[in-house]
Amino acid sequence: MPEFAAEHVTFQVYDWSGYSVQVDQEMAFATFDIRMEYEVRGEARERDAHGTAILVRTGDGWKLAHLHTS
Repeated sequence: MPEFAAEHVTFQVYDWSGYSVQVDQEMAFATFDIRMEYEVRGEARERDAHGTAILVRTGDGWKLAHLHTS
């Protein structure tokens, strides 16, 4: 995620929880919650967000096809 590369942002907490997963033979769909506690240029901030991941089964195992967080 690009925010992890930003020099002026420091994360103290970035936890994923509350998973809901649906799987069929070739595709999996997961939703989850994200808890963030971080600093931007020294200012403390916190945020709760949500995410969605879509994975596809390949010959090498499950691969992430799409990830969205908001």
